[in-house]
Parts: sequence; C-alpha cells; structure tokens
Amino acid sequence: MTVGSVGSLAVAAVLLVFAYHCIIDAFRYGDISFIAPFRYTAMLWAIALGYLLFGDTPDLGTLFGTGIVIATGAVYASS
Repeated sequence: MTVGSVGSLAVAAVLLVFAYHCIIDAFRYGDISFIAPFRYTAMLWAIALGYLLFGDTPDLGTLFGTGIVIATGAVYASS
C-alpha cells in the first residue's frame, strides 16, 4: 500500500467513526420511523465514495443488490 492509500484509508476511518456517532445520536433522540429510511443512503454513499476516492466501479450485481435492499426498505418504511 502506498502512503497516499494509507492516508485515504485513515481519513475514511475517522469519517466513518464520526458518521456512526451521528447515526447513533439520531436514533437516540429522533423518531425511528423518520430516521430509519435514511440508513439506506449509506450504501449509496459507500458506492459513490468508493468510486471517487478509490476508483472502484461497482458491478451490475452490486448495483442490483443495492437496489433490492433500498427498494425493500422503502416499501417497508411506507407501510
């Protein structure tokens, strides 16, 4: 691994810890029925940041699986 890769990984780890702390606080103080659907955006962020930071292009299976999970979460949240 290059120094740049290790640096990017370290920054990603710090941001991930901060993001999870924010999610925990949101669930602690917010209404669960409002907050739960936003958890599915984590998959979209992971795909976008993987592409932008690491040049990782998601394959069709990844996109299809992500779509299924988000769609089922959206249907479940609306009922």
